[in-house]
Amino acid sequence: MSLEVRCSVYQVLVSLLDNAQTLDLRFNLLALLKNILKHTDKDSVKLLMAPTPDNRYLVMGLKKMLITKQEMLQTASAHCVKALMSYSQDESTVTQILESDLAEFLFESLHTQSGPQLDSVFQCLQMLTDYEQFFTRCHAVYGVESILRSLCVVMDVKNYGLIEKGFCLLANILHRQPPGIPLFVNAASVRQCVHLVRQGLTLSHPAVFLQALIAAGPLVSKQYLSWVYRCEVVEDLLKVACCQMTNLNTSLCHGGQRLMVQGTDQQYPLLAFTDLLTVCCRVCADSVLKSSSEMGDKQWLNVEGALSLLLSAAERHLVPYIQTVFESEECPPGLKTVLACMNELYSQTGSDMSKMSLMFTRSGVIIQAHVVKSRATEDVCESIDKLLENVYRDLLEKIIPLNPAPPSWLVSGVASIKLQSGDPCHMLHAVEQSGDTAWTVLLMLYFSYLYSNSWVECCDLQSLLQCFLANNKDLAGLPPLVVRCLAFLVACSSGDAVVEVVIVT
Repeated sequence: MSLEVRCSVYQVLVSLLDNAQTLDLRFNLLALLKNILKHTDKDSVKLLMAPTPDNRYLVMGLKKMLITKQEMLQTASAHCVKALMSYSQDESTVTQILESDLAEFLFESLHTQSGPQLDSVFQCLQMLTDYEQFFTRCHAVYGVESILRSLCVVMDVKNYGLIEKGFCLLANILHRQPPGIPLFVNAASVRQCVHLVRQGLTLSHPAVFLQALIAAGPLVSKQYLSWVYRCEVVEDLLKVACCQMTNLNTSLCHGGQRLMVQGTDQQYPLLAFTDLLTVCCRVCADSVLKSSSEMGDKQWLNVEGALSLLLSAAERHLVPYIQTVFESEECPPGLKTVLACMNELYSQTGSDMSKMSLMFTRSGVIIQAHVVKSRATEDVCESIDKLLENVYRDLLEKIIPLNPAPPSWLVSGVASIKLQSGDPCHMLHAVEQSGDTAWTVLLMLYFSYLYSNSWVECCDLQSLLQCFLANNKDLAGLPPLVVRCLAFLVACSSGDAVVEVVIVT
């Protein structure tokens, strides 16, 4: 079909669609439009969106179809809008759709119990939320209550496919809504949103649970909730999410190790759960700052309850993930997210993390972390270094009370060590390095022997100590902490020349 003929056909179609009165004609016109869009390209979309000689636009006709309350017409119209956006390679089509306020007609189409209609409208609105104009023109404000109402409908009939799409749409809106534009017009809408997200977190359906987790993050982190009640909501959502994480067996300590480590972690809620933990941790920190001057003891108790749940969740789900990843010596994409969450917890909860620090030490994480660093990107290495600093701070607190921070040589040494494997021969090279690196290896071995059976055989430990002593003749110049580690490790090794040299010295 020539360009001229196509242009004429499209103009007639647009004019008829805007004027059609009978149901049959409207249905046939939409069927023709859908068929055209199945075989269209970006040039055809431009022709369809252009005004006709009598100044009619395709969006005008589609709006009229959406207000007919006819399921087939509304569903077909939503399909057409989606197809137009899919084939358009610039934002001009979306701009025209949004400026015509067609999005508001799509929201009105959510007032139905028809599964196919809700499906098509959800998908169409999901595409629109990818554009900033959708939010700056306040379409989200107009339509959020319609989304909540439709979610109630699909949750009542347990249509999990639609529940997933509904939560996906809600999560995108909650995440992208500009801070200066209030999303909810009243407190009742906020409470309904919290209630629905909580319901989503209780459903034993991984895809739905994942989308509910994603929605929960911005719901508690942004200014949708009054801070006075935010910790109460955080605590409630955390309880439900933690319970469901265990029930769904999606955490690494419940059979997901192999799949997670192989890079398919995007199929599981663990990373979204981790993001929620990070957000909740920051919310609790903000609430502590406010409560110290404004609320008194009651709010402090709420914060403590939420922090206790955060620690329990990290111990049950995140620590096993890190242990499994480091044991495998892999560096999956999700590692950075989990490490960031752990470091956030360390910064907010302090000594309450001591149990997890011991778990990392006993499982060999403080050694294997340096192996993973040799395979990781720079930003992941920085997160690993920060985790190790936090772990060492906890461990040092046990032997040097009131120790404010790890010594500078330890921070420098942690950052400098990268091992090809946990084999002692690779540690030997690190021991031969400058003071900071060698001292850090000694401290690493000290805590490994102190809190576990040992990660290095006695004969290998002797070789490492001999190398260290050969490169550190002046033991009086060593930091007291290093001398303490050296003495302990010598005592752990068998009685031969190494021990005799140190004892004489």
